[in-house]
Amino acid sequence: MADPPAGDMPISSHTSSVPRSLVTALEPLEVPLDSHVTVASPGRRLDQMLLQDVYSVKRGAPLTMTAPRPWSSGQQFPVGPRRDDYGGIVLSTATVVSLQT
Repeated sequence: MADPPAGDMPISSHTSSVPRSLVTALEPLEVPLDSHVTVASPGRRLDQMLLQDVYSVKRGAPLTMTAPRPWSSGQQFPVGPRRDDYGGIVLSTATVVSLQT
């Protein structure tokens, strides 16, 4: 199985910042690599939320959560971290060239 990208961890590793009931609810979901799923949990301050993106690098692999990033009301919603390390998975692709004559 491929390892998650650096800085990201399997969902079970973030149980300190995400309630166990939420982890249990998310684990059976198929969340593709290109999905946009963000989990918000309370931060240390009353006006702060911690945001984590959730995805899977391949079908059947455990869900991965990005490291928590803080956000507060009134701030611009932060852009999620880049997913440029796919943990060694192979993406099948094809190229079709059509020559018009």
